[in-house]
Amino acid sequence: MKHHWIRDDIEISFPLPKFVQELVRELEALDEAGDYAYEGCADALDVGIKEAVRRGEMTQKQWDLISAKYIEVM
Repeated sequence: MKHHWIRDDIEISFPLPKFVQELVRELEALDEAGDYAYEGCADALDVGIKEAVRRGEMTQKQWDLISAKYIEVM
């Protein structure tokens, strides 16, 4: 499937924290619907991942990949 705002060329091959999984599912649904609420959800993902990196739950490289796939495309 070709997405509106999600970069299909980037694969996420590492486990995601539960809150990230939930936001990614929501982003995928919003993208599929062409719903511009995607932008607000992408912002929430960005803030959440920044905090996860700060707490040591995710790496900077993981944040960069998720950002490139779901956030920077807006």
